[in-house]
Amino acid sequence: MTNNPDQNAIKDILTSSPPGQFDPILTSLRCIIHKSKEAELLKPDFIASLRSEWEASSGRSILAASNHDGADSDGDTAESPVDSLKLLKRSMDDYLARHFSSVGVQAAHKIVREKGGGGGLNSPISVTVYVERIDLKNFNAGSWKGTYSIIPESNSLSGEVVICAHTFENGGNFQLHSKMKLDSTSFKSMVRNDENERSWAEAAVNLIQLFEKEQVLGKLKEMYESMNSVHLKSLRRVMPVTRTKMEWNVLAHRLVHTLGEGHGKERTEG
Repeated sequence: MTNNPDQNAIKDILTSSPPGQFDPILTSLRCIIHKSKEAELLKPDFIASLRSEWEASSGRSILAASNHDGADSDGDTAESPVDSLKLLKRSMDDYLARHFSSVGVQAAHKIVREKGGGGGLNSPISVTVYVERIDLKNFNAGSWKGTYSIIPESNSLSGEVVICAHTFENGGNFQLHSKMKLDSTSFKSMVRNDENERSWAEAAVNLIQLFEKEQVLGKLKEMYESMNSVHLKSLRRVMPVTRTKMEWNVLAHRLVHTLGEGHGKERTEG
């Protein structure tokens, strides 16, 4: 927080920007703020710090980050010639390529070994996945951030997925924010050695894939399918006394309107 209330407001606005819209919102702020105040309120260093904070909190920063640095920054080779982080990275590369490679989609992941857990192969492993699709020309954008913690000692994995979707058009502005958690779950029980290290990494990624498919995408699909009959039901008009939905047939309504006009004209002439 700064001592300037105007800058605090600017910070709140920019750091809560929907996916892909930090710069468009910043441009709008420049149009709103008086020119005499712009240099004071929108200092380059201040904006740069807000951009870094926004990218870090949303997960977008890993799009430009190097996974290679995270994979080589620990000492797996001290206990085993097989680097478990590199195997995890390879399995995550395959997963993203298979499921997040549609046109317009950008995806990245970062894998690092956390401190603690006794060091070496027993240290917790952090996996972060970020995916976004920005299509501002068609008034929509969305992001997907998954953060997972793998405990090698117990072969368990936990984490969560945070989804942000934004659509806007003709004055409408709708955002969806959803968070879904994965409780600690065991994914493979085995003695870690060179022969099964690859299958251990694949098992961890398979659990991530299963969680995202069934608990995240599955629930989103259920919500979408029930949107019309449940979530938006309270926004619609009550059914008429006939208990029959209105038939929105433009030609039929136009015909009724035309017949009504003709009937009224005949009564006037008579």
